[in-house]
Amino acid sequence: RQIQYERGKQLSLPIGTKESVDFWINHSALSKAVLLLSASSVGYAVQRSDRVYRTFSELHLSDFHAHRLSVIDDRQDVWGEIVRTRLSHVSTVLLWSDTREVEHALVRLT
Repeated sequence: RQIQYERGKQLSLPIGTKESVDFWINHSALSKAVLLLSASSVGYAVQRSDRVYRTFSELHLSDFHAHRLSVIDDRQDVWGEIVRTRLSHVSTVLLWSDTREVEHALVRLT
């Protein structure tokens, strides 16, 4: 789809801190901050989701205007419903196996 993106972008927040996102997509009126979640164990899945939750919470609390997308690599069955529900409070949660939905979220213009 030739989506223009930056990888590993550092975002400077108004509160004086920086947060890093895996991908930054800026082709529409509202940019997209994308964080990928991949893990091979339940323990690491929780640890990784904690980091994503914190990063997106900081963006939200700082009124940083961007869509926040959590893309979960669901090839491993380590992502419990609690993790997904928690992430949904700070981002749109997408499952890697649902390629159509991931693509739609990345290319939509709003």
